[in-house]
Amino acid sequence: MGGQDWALDDVLLWLQACSLDDVASLLIGYDLRGTDLLTWDHNCLSQLGVTSASIRSKILDELAAIRERGPEEPKESERKSGHRALFDIVKQSSYDQVLAVETPLTTRDIIVTHGRLGCLQITKVNGVNLPLRENDCLLEINDCPGEQFKSALMLTKLISDSNGAPIRFVVLRMKTQEHADDSSNETSSSGVSSSPRSPSD
Repeated sequence: MGGQDWALDDVLLWLQACSLDDVASLLIGYDLRGTDLLTWDHNCLSQLGVTSASIRSKILDELAAIRERGPEEPKESERKSGHRALFDIVKQSSYDQVLAVETPLTTRDIIVTHGRLGCLQITKVNGVNLPLRENDCLLEINDCPGEQFKSALMLTKLISDSNGAPIRFVVLRMKTQEHADDSSNETSSSGVSSSPRSPSD
C-alpha cells in the first residue's frame, strides 16, 4: 500500500534516495502518480526507457520493500507544516546571512547537490551576473520550504517550468565568503579610483 498517494516529485525523490538519478531523469516528463508504480514490471519499465535489466530488478525490489514496510514518511506531516527546521538550520550552521533573491534561471545556470542541512546547496554557478553564489543553501524556493526539494532534478523541473520567469529564493550564505567578497570589492572600486577621468570644468 505504501507510496500510492505519491505525486511525481515523491516518485523522483524515492528514486533519488535509491541512487537511481538516471532513472529519475527519464521520468521527469511523465505525469506519474504513486498508483502507477503498482503496475510497474520489467515490460513497463522497458517502455519507460529503463533498458538495463539489473536496474529494473533493483527498482522492482525497492518497490516490493516499500509495499512490505510502508514508506518512511513521518516527515510528510512536517513538510506540510512549513518551515519547521529553519530556526535549527540557521542556528546550528556556519552560515549566518539569510538573503532573499529573485532571478530568472536556465537549467544550466547553477549546479546543486543535496546538502547536509537538508536543503539543496549550490556547488557551481555558471550563469553571469546571478545573485546566487557557490555554497548558498536554498532554504526556500518560490515560497516552498527548501526541504521539499530533495533532488536536484526537482529544481531542474521547476526551472524548466518557469519559462524564464523570476524564481524567488531565500538563501543561507557563509559569513566568511561574504566578507571576503566585500573587502575585495572595496579595494577594487573605492573612492575616486572608480572614476578614471575628472570633468574638465
